[in-house]
Parts: sequence; structure tokens; C-alpha cells
Amino acid sequence: MKKTILFFLTFIYIHSGVYAQQAEDALKYSTIGFGSTARSAGLAGAIGAVGNDPASIGYNPAGLAVNRHHVFNVTLSNYHVGTNTTYINETNFNSCNKITLPSIGIIFSKINYNKKKPVVDGWCHYNLGFTINRLSNYYQNFFYSGTSGKSSISDAFATLANKYKDDKNYILTDGGSAENLALQTGLIDNYPIYDSSLKTFVNNYQSNYQKQNFVIGKGPRFTQNGSGNNSGRLTEMNFAGGANYSNKLFIGASLSVGLLKQQSVLIHSESDSASNINDFKSLTYTQWVNTKGTSVGFKLGIIYRVTNAFRIGFAYHTPQVFKMHDEYGYKLSVVKDGNINLDANTVDPGFYYDYTYKQPSKIIMSMAYVKDKAGLLSFDLEIPNYNKALFNDSLNTFKDRNKSIATNYATGVIFRSGGELYIDQIFLRGGVAIYSSPFSNKEFYKDANQAKQFYTLGIGYQTKKYSIDLGYIYGVSKNYFTPYTTEKSDSYYSAINKSVSNQILLTFINRF
Repeated sequence: MKKTILFFLTFIYIHSGVYAQQAEDALKYSTIGFGSTARSAGLAGAIGAVGNDPASIGYNPAGLAVNRHHVFNVTLSNYHVGTNTTYINETNFNSCNKITLPSIGIIFSKINYNKKKPVVDGWCHYNLGFTINRLSNYYQNFFYSGTSGKSSISDAFATLANKYKDDKNYILTDGGSAENLALQTGLIDNYPIYDSSLKTFVNNYQSNYQKQNFVIGKGPRFTQNGSGNNSGRLTEMNFAGGANYSNKLFIGASLSVGLLKQQSVLIHSESDSASNINDFKSLTYTQWVNTKGTSVGFKLGIIYRVTNAFRIGFAYHTPQVFKMHDEYGYKLSVVKDGNINLDANTVDPGFYYDYTYKQPSKIIMSMAYVKDKAGLLSFDLEIPNYNKALFNDSLNTFKDRNKSIATNYATGVIFRSGGELYIDQIFLRGGVAIYSSPFSNKEFYKDANQAKQFYTLGIGYQTKKYSIDLGYIYGVSKNYFTPYTTEKSDSYYSAINKSVSNQILLTFINRF
């Protein structure tokens, strides 16, 4: 059952080719991170009812109205993620490090005066802001290895080729799909020597072929290894406005433009570890995908000061529909007995595909206790509708994928809490953020249920004119990765990636 579900989550059939995606990719664009500024990072993103930070526009734009100064901010970050990958009982480690610019922005504030004194009853001030905030990082490198007696990736190529039955000429002229490359390099064929009744494409190294010199029924053992190199980001430009009414009610709205960019290179290699497969030594299969997307949406929010210290907040983010563009291709190298090399690759510049992705709506409920010149405690509850995510194109290609999303994903729960202690211009911060599993059957995916936990620390120094903040985020998560699938759901393996991330952020804020 689990393998059947992973099949739908792992592969998307596009045009004449297919490229593999991790199961988490259906959720990746819906799961938003936190900490585009060092202060928001130190508070674990729990700033929905706090405001007065450029990052708050991305959560609750009413936080913009709390600010009473012209502000310019810029943030630098060092992001490191290490991944332990377990595949067929073997565990390997890989990591990547990236220096980023998570946030830059400017805010203008207009204070209303009455007889040269700031208004305290009615509309006190209005703010306009523009920020560019990084919402999520997609950086991850991983490496896997193991020995499989169940199958070869050649079986996956045969499964793909069987969509066309006996149409070998069509596959040979389709521009370089995965099955096309497998046919060119002799990994699969549809002219069987030993079974003239067979009318489908087959793996030339299947165990029922008499030319193999291993025991029938006990297939060859393939030493398998591979790597994944993922990079990219989801960035958001916010054009926001906010207003303060009687220092009690703060309202805000923003027009948000999403900018998504992601690159992925997956390499899978196999070799004849026991030297018992005729006319085969090794293969290396590479697939690459470059994805770009843009979207437009709105965010609305309010913050209400119940008492001088206690605040509550609410924000609604409308769905965002991303216009997506993928470019992808493949390369396959095969070494046969006698060191005969056969290479094939997708015709340059590769395949491309245009489609849309609908990022579901979400709500954020917040509350905070803010004591002037002492500190604060803050809590956010975010509810993203993962099961409402939707892919679409003109050919209805994603029908099965959308059905799987609706069936296997749930409404999520993200809890963030943070605290800040103020000591004579010094701010000490700490927080925790818990992302629940996005799966509807969490127990079913308990080994890698994609739940995430983050623990944060921070420190800041503030004067009337500027602030310098330092934040740290430690994160832990697990997810599945399936190198390939075959026609039989019990004949291939999935890997588990356990990732640990460390991010350090430095923010400079100038008030003018």
C-alpha cells in the first residue's frame, strides 16, 4: 500500500518523458519557513501579534502598522544543511552550505498630528512598506548506496516504454526521454530472443532470460548508489500598507508576488557487483530539472490591543496560483562487457512543460504579551490546507497526482512560540516551531512523516537610530526519496532522508 501511494507521489508523466520528484515536492511549495530577519528567527517566527519587524509583513501585514519610524533593513544569512540518507540498510551523509540574502526592505511612516502633538484618538499613523523576504530554502545534497536483489532501474525504463507497446520507432524519435535512452543503450528491448510471444518492452537483464548464468528465480544483485543535489528558494515581494487606530487596532494588507526557483540534479548508478550478468558492467543515469514560477496573492491582517500588554492577531492569506515552467532532460551511460561504452542524452535543449500550481489559502491566529522595557511572550498558530494544493495543465496530466494529494494530505498545524527579554538596550530571544506531519495517516508514514521541529536563539542591540540582531535556527526533519519505481509495488526501495539544518542570520536596521 505504501509503495502504491509513493508511486503517485514520486512520478509525474510529462510529454514523452518522465522525471522523478520526491514525495515532499507536492508539499514543498505549500510549506513556508520563517526567519527572514534575525529578530523573527530568534522568536521562531512567532511575530503575528507583535509586529514592528519587517518580516511581520509576510505573516500578518497589520504588524506594519505597529511601526512608527521610517525603516531600512537588510539581512545576511549562512544556511547549512546536513542529510543522513538510509537506503537498503546503509546510511550515508552529505551536506551543503549557502550564503543568502533573506530580507531587504524599506518602510515609510506618516504620523498624524493635532496641534503639533501626535494623535492618540482616531487614525494615529499610516505606513507603507516594500520588502523582499525569502520564505523557504530548497537546498539539500544527499547520497545513497546499497545492494538490491529486487530490481534494476532498467525495470523502471521498461515500465515507461510499455506505454507504447510495440511502437519502437516512436520511442526512438521522441527526442530523448528516459525510455528512449534505455532503448538506445540496449538496457531494454522489444524483440525478445527467448520468448517470441512476449509483446512488451523488457529489461534485457531480467532473470527469466536463459543467457543469464545465475539461478532462475533469484535475480542479479545490483550495487546501487546515487546522489541528489537540490537548490533554490521561494522568495516573496510584498507591497504593503497599514494603519493604526487609537493605538488599539492595527490593520494591514499586502500584495504579494511569489518568485520560485528550483534546480535539481539526480544521479543513479548501478553495477554488476557479482559479475554474473552477461554483457553488462555498469550504468549511470542523470536527470535534471529547472523550475521557475511566479504568483500573485493578497494578505490581510489585524492586531487588536486588548489591554496595554495583551494583543491578539489574525491574518488570512489568499490562495496563490503559480505559473510554472519546467525544463528537464536525461543522460544515460552504459558500460558493457569488454568495456564497450554506450552513451545517450536528451536532445538539446531538453524538454519543457508549462503548468500551474495552486498554493492553498491559510490562516494565522496570534497572541502576545508585550511588557514595555521588559520583554514579551508570543504564540502563533498557522493552519495551511495541504490537501487543497492543486496542479493543473491543459491536458489534465495531473489528475492522479491531485487525487493522491487530496486523499493522503491533511490540513496542517504549525505552532510557533517565542520570547524576548529586554535588558538595557540588549534583547535576548528564544523560541520553538513545530510543523505537524502533512499526511492524513501520520502513523502510516511515521518513519519519515515530514514533520519538522525548529529551535531558535537570538540576541539584539538597539538604539533610537539603529538595531543589530543575530539569530540562530536549528531544524530537524525527515522525508522519503524513491530513486525509481517499477510495475510491481514491492520490487523497489525507498530511502529516508534525515536532515539537520543550521542557519545564522544577521540583520541591520536603520531608523531615519
